[in-house]
Amino acid sequence: MTHLIRKGMTPCDYICGKQGGVRWSFITDIPEDKVLTLHSKFINMEINKKKENLTPAFPTHPGEILKDKIEYRGISQRDLAEKMGIAYSALNEILNAKRPVTEKTALLFEAALGVNAEPLLKLQMKYNIQTTKEDSSFMKRLANVRRIAAL
Repeated sequence: MTHLIRKGMTPCDYICGKQGGVRWSFITDIPEDKVLTLHSKFINMEINKKKENLTPAFPTHPGEILKDKIEYRGISQRDLAEKMGIAYSALNEILNAKRPVTEKTALLFEAALGVNAEPLLKLQMKYNIQTTKEDSSFMKRLANVRRIAAL
């Protein structure tokens, strides 16, 4: 089977059939099952791009996820706090979304639970940004700064 693909064409263009343009290359000898695999990968890639632009109705604190993981494993908060070398109250506040996950605590969770630190910190950042955007007084201040900066 021969597939006609234009140089510079995005996967979505290929899948959606947007084949306008002049420069084409012929790709031959691609088995049909490989083409279908490529199509599904490109479709998944486009769906993931759209998902990245969505904002959840309620921000998720990384402590909520960690709390579920701890409960699933049957580990007590006191035992985990002791093993991590932090105060029980600090761990409890993180798990109940009253205290942020810092770089150090993320690395401690990674060592204790095998949960990667980077996604925890990204989730904490997204949580912080979304909760800040819900603060109307800060958003007014931000709009004022943008107005002044535009002058």
